[in-house]
Amino acid sequence: MLSGREGTEPRSGTGTPSRRDRHASAEAAEAEAEAEAFAGWLNGDRSAPGAPEARPAGRATVDRGDGGLPAQSRRPADRPTGGTPRPGRASVPAVRPASPDRDEDHGTDRPAAPPSRLRDGVPPRDHGSAPVPAGDRGHAPPDRGHAPTDRGHAAVADRSHGAAPVRDEDRAHGAAAVERPRGAAGVRDGDRGHDSTVLRDGDSRNASDDTDVLHLDLDRHDEPVSSAPSSPAPVVGTAMVAGGFRGTNRALTQLAWLGAALLTAVIGIFRADRPGLWADELATWGMTTVPWQSMWGLLRSTDMVNGPYYVFMRAWTQLLGSSDLSLRLPSVIAMTVTAALVAALGSRFGGPRAGLIAGLLFAVLPATSRYGQEARVYALVVCAATLATLLLARALDRPRFVRFLPYVLVVAVMGLFNVISLVLLVAHGLLVLAMRRRAFAGWLPSALVGGAPAVVLLVASMGQRGQVGWVAPSSITSLAAFPYQLFGATAIGGALLVLGALAVTYRHPAVVYTAWAVLPAAVLFVAGHYTSVWLPRYLLFTLPAWVLLAAVTLDRIPLVRGLLVVAAVALVGIPAQATLRAQAGHDQDTRGMATIIANNEQPGDGIVYGTDDPGGGWVGRDTVAHYLAAGSRPKDLMLTQAQRTNGKVLAVECPDATKCLPTKVSRVWVVRLGAVSDPLRNIGGTKETALRAQFQTSRTWHPAGLTLALLTRKPS
Repeated sequence: MLSGREGTEPRSGTGTPSRRDRHASAEAAEAEAEAEAFAGWLNGDRSAPGAPEARPAGRATVDRGDGGLPAQSRRPADRPTGGTPRPGRASVPAVRPASPDRDEDHGTDRPAAPPSRLRDGVPPRDHGSAPVPAGDRGHAPPDRGHAPTDRGHAAVADRSHGAAPVRDEDRAHGAAAVERPRGAAGVRDGDRGHDSTVLRDGDSRNASDDTDVLHLDLDRHDEPVSSAPSSPAPVVGTAMVAGGFRGTNRALTQLAWLGAALLTAVIGIFRADRPGLWADELATWGMTTVPWQSMWGLLRSTDMVNGPYYVFMRAWTQLLGSSDLSLRLPSVIAMTVTAALVAALGSRFGGPRAGLIAGLLFAVLPATSRYGQEARVYALVVCAATLATLLLARALDRPRFVRFLPYVLVVAVMGLFNVISLVLLVAHGLLVLAMRRRAFAGWLPSALVGGAPAVVLLVASMGQRGQVGWVAPSSITSLAAFPYQLFGATAIGGALLVLGALAVTYRHPAVVYTAWAVLPAAVLFVAGHYTSVWLPRYLLFTLPAWVLLAAVTLDRIPLVRGLLVVAAVALVGIPAQATLRAQAGHDQDTRGMATIIANNEQPGDGIVYGTDDPGGGWVGRDTVAHYLAAGSRPKDLMLTQAQRTNGKVLAVECPDATKCLPTKVSRVWVVRLGAVSDPLRNIGGTKETALRAQFQTSRTWHPAGLTLALLTRKPS
């Protein structure tokens, strides 16, 4: 037995080959060497003595027991009685050489089968092709519904082309059955010129029938028949996985989302508490200090549109405290989950490679860290938008009312956190029409129900439109700043926009990402000409779509090169990442200003705040209240009503600064927003006149985004 398989019975009979057979065997030496290399590798014991060297994965095995006799005179080998084929290996039982005057099945002499009985009238092959008896078709009708019972006996078939395993009953008759599904090619294009024939579905054979032939093309040494499964092209809504690669692809998919989530969490939590809270984050902190009974009254007067987020953060800080890290932790978690969802979306639509690249690329973006370390709602909106898109894709697999319920819930949360994010529903609607038009009737009510709470919130906050009056109308100039403001770095933003543009198409799966990335931005840009809605951070929920588009482009190149591009993006983003984690990383060095006051403050000092400065009249008082202990704060000389009381966000100050300015105070701190050369100019109300009359500027500091001055009383 040349194949090295254990338990294969030796050839019976004593017949000797004829001179013609020996001559044909000598001429077929090169082809036989190739067959011998195949023998016993997939289905035999490679460690057995005398076994041939293992072939690379994906080769077919021809089980030979011919003793070097010509291929034309072989018969089906008896099924081995010993030895177990290696699981998952493919084996084509080749035939044993049949003596022209000996019937090995019945122990009687008989003449050789005439060539005229070859199946389908196929003429005899040349010596390079090994004909294998395939049985009489008339004895066994095709059985398309039969499934293999032994997973260890795999067929010589390419699963990516739909071939089925060899059945056990076929093996019992020494048959090599190759099942081909509807529409699948029986032979490779490169094999058509060699007259290779393939058995039809479910052909079975009897051991006594040795007339039909299956030609295994052994002439093509450079391109042997492959039994290894290969990943097919992805289809709409899910990346199809071949049976043989199912476990590998599942592992890669898990690695994609888990690796992306872990990397995002590590990067996001690193020095998350170092930058000082800027104006909007201080607004979040200030709302967490409001008692529950006063929350509704305060929201009715201002910032109603952010009310659901403030309620969430109020409950969060009640459990975990109000430190900078605690305030930013929900955003870190949200971006971590988003990275996993991005990888899951990429794997679903484009396969594990695309998912891995997309997840890692999202993790290393500076914008992911910037808004993942910010105590605002944007990271939560990004997470909700990504989850809603994934849930929509899953609901479209089997459009039913129950499957749309999670989508409705997530859309409702997304809209309540940020009303503008409901623009995403426009993209979702077009996706449903493009991917599954019949499901539109089920999606539309789901979208309306999910967006209804946000519409109610928007109507309730219509009287507070002045809060966004500072947002400039959309223009070409503001559009030019889009890459930096959305991605966190101009170079990275430009590169991702180019990569994304290369993948923009109406075909799946890029159409999903294209609609998600482009349509909301187009709608807001047009609306920005008429109302104050054009702000790049309002479009942060489109960031995953741009990343996924870039991943589609990078998936066209080898995986290693794609990962190198991700590494290059990470390297280019290091300066931006370092800046974000500086003390002034969020544009306003509130912590630094509080440190200056704490280091230079003396008992009896007072403090005055600029209330007319654009950008948030609450910033100065909130900075001192958040970073300085109650016993070490200078006295607020103009305060008559504290911030966020009696339904008002801003504090109420003394209308006559001259009367309210104590005569015993010798030093006064002045806090202003922005960099101002004269700390008293346009400070607000009558404060400038009163302070100039009694005090002079002793020292001035300019922390990032702020101005701090120390005034001392003039000599009398």
